[in-house]
Amino acid sequence: MPDNITPPLAACLGDLLTLFILALLGTALVGAMDTPFPLIAVILMSIAAGWFTKRVMRNQWVKKVARGGWVPLVGVAAVSLVSLNIPISAPSRLSNISDPPNQVASRE
Repeated sequence: MPDNITPPLAACLGDLLTLFILALLGTALVGAMDTPFPLIAVILMSIAAGWFTKRVMRNQWVKKVARGGWVPLVGVAAVSLVSLNIPISAPSRLSNISDPPNQVASRE
């Protein structure tokens, strides 16, 4: 397979696998909605996130990137938030642009 096809194909398959796993988890959580399982899952994921963070911060090669790599992510999140608010607020402010002016058509 040529080199220029492999990365997009791998990314596509990774996205499909992620969506499949999320669909399975969502189906399982909907079935277990009235049980304590979702709360237990959130607690376990919080503990796992703390453990992974501790393990990453021990690695000298990754530590600097892990500490400084959040600035671009927060910047992208801020830009995304602003760009989301523009289509939400613009129709209410610009609704009179699309309305035709009140013209009385005189037909005799």
